[in-house]
Amino acid sequence: MPLRPRYPRTVLDRWFAVRSRDRERPVPNGGWIRTIRTALGMSTVQFAKRLGVSQSTAVEIEQSEIRGSLQLSTLKRAAEALDCTVMYALVPRTSLQQAVDARTRLVAHRQRAAVDHTMLLEDQRVATEEIEAELDELARRINPRTLWNDP
Repeated sequence: MPLRPRYPRTVLDRWFAVRSRDRERPVPNGGWIRTIRTALGMSTVQFAKRLGVSQSTAVEIEQSEIRGSLQLSTLKRAAEALDCTVMYALVPRTSLQQAVDARTRLVAHRQRAAVDHTMLLEDQRVATEEIEAELDELARRINPRTLWNDP
């Protein structure tokens, strides 16, 4: 049975394209938790009380966000204490279609590598245009379900 994504690549690619400017928004030096807490005029003692933890634990939460070791569940608790919502996203570096196309081409190259090696040993070079046509044909025949099987 074919794998059916909940959202087609084209829909997701359009969604990410609209939001691509968000990728360029840096995280504040002190992290989002501390930045929002101080913007609200909330002390670490007040923040800790709202979280139901000690002040030192509240400070540790802020520091772990900066280090990148904060658990998502803790971030959600901190957001709630700051009357915020966590917006979590994985944003592809390229379009999803470009990623699939590049992977398909890589798999086609790997499948053709053995043939290339044998032909090289037999001194039977093939024209670049012919190789490209063969790679295109191989890429069309690749089963999308096996695309990500190998490293």
